[in-house]
Amino acid sequence: MTLPFKPHLIALVCSAGLFAASGVLYVKSRAPEAPAQAATPAPEQTQTAVPAPVAKTTFTTAQIDQWVAPVALYPDALLSQVLMASTYPANVVQAVQWSRDNPTLQGDAAIQAVASQPWDPSVKSLVAFPQLMALMGENPQWVQNLGDAFLASHRM
Repeated sequence: MTLPFKPHLIALVCSAGLFAASGVLYVKSRAPEAPAQAATPAPEQTQTAVPAPVAKTTFTTAQIDQWVAPVALYPDALLSQVLMASTYPANVVQAVQWSRDNPTLQGDAAIQAVASQPWDPSVKSLVAFPQLMALMGENPQWVQNLGDAFLASHRM
């Protein structure tokens, strides 16, 4: 029996087709979807407050390096908590003040003592490290800048 096509050629063509189809599906899954609003007109709104569009903040590499440098060599787990906590600068200021008021509490004892505070969990976890709290308390603007840069990097 003679086949007009060799089986390995058919397998190769099918494999190439599947590969191309999976590539197309991947690209489509990564593309942002357009909002589907054209079909129904929006009802008229009477003087509702529209938030001002947020300007896209970009930071230079030098700025980010300068802000991250004081904490760059911390272990990754602690660094991630510092970055998250910096997005709550008001909580950090309160935690710094609490740390100054309670210098004898460190480690797990400090974390348990602030468990009832309304702070973000990342801020609560940092009170275990009084030296870090002192560093963050020295320059609140640095904490603000670090948090802004961290948030801006996740909006992209």
